Amino acid sequence: MSIFNDMHRSPDFNSWADYKGLVHSLETAIQQGLVEEVHPSSDMRHGWSEKWFVEVGSGVIFRLLSPEPPASGEWSEVEFPAKDKV
Repeated sequence: MSIFNDMHRSPDFNSWADYKGLVHSLETAIQQGLVEEVHPSSDMRHGWSEKWFVEVGSGVIFRLLSPEPPASGEWSEVEFPAKDKV
């Protein structure tokens, strides 16, 4: 299980405070060297405000979209499509 799941278990946010709590947790993990922000893949990006974070130890990547009404935002693992095997 990833550190990201412990930070916020739901894929959406119930309130602006809920979102800000996750942002604070991410900032703390970045300062501790556990997480790094990375550039989103342009072909997998969902929105302009999207940010991606990688867990240094595992390589797991999560995406964060801030709430922009009527959308409640998103916090989910990035799942890369499988490459075709020849």
